[in-house]
Amino acid sequence: MPSMSGSPMNRRRYWVPAVFCLLLVMLLPMLAGAETLYISDNLRVGVRTEPNSRQPPVNVVTTGQRLEVLERRDGFLHIRTDGGVEGWIKEIYAVAEQPAAQRLLALEKTHAETLAEKEKLESALREAVETNDAYAAEIKRLKEENLELHLQVVKEREVEPYPQPGDGSTWLYVSLVLAAIVLFGIGMLWQRYLMSRRFGGHRF
Repeated sequence: MPSMSGSPMNRRRYWVPAVFCLLLVMLLPMLAGAETLYISDNLRVGVRTEPNSRQPPVNVVTTGQRLEVLERRDGFLHIRTDGGVEGWIKEIYAVAEQPAAQRLLALEKTHAETLAEKEKLESALREAVETNDAYAAEIKRLKEENLELHLQVVKEREVEPYPQPGDGSTWLYVSLVLAAIVLFGIGMLWQRYLMSRRFGGHRF
């Protein structure tokens, strides 16, 4: 029976896994994703074309710059900045967190934005309260006018118990005023509904 040790099929059983492992090793850095570091406080670091100190710097990165780490070798980092600067720097100058000065600036910016948003909401709330007060004052005035008209109608009835046929001007005027009050009330309810939706369901 012929031996299978030297057959093409037998050789394939060994080199296919070997090629697969080699490809996996080459792809591991890409699968892991790029590392991000920052230049530590108060530094200007030279960027070199090769990972050694004998090479003169061709560019400079400064404190707070975000660096994408492409490779590590012999205490050097192969980096690329957001602006496209690429080269090698000493690893000791890079840190994983943003420097304290940069974090402080970011916090101050967030604080200022929060204060501006707070002032904006307070201003909108004041306007809504003022509008609500104005509507309440107008409703009070209309109620007082309605009461005066009602008293006037009652007084006229006492003077003239039996109104003359065809003289309906007073009732027409009262009806128009009452209709105006009803329409104004409907408008107020609609305005309060819109304001309630605008401020997340708060009632005014």
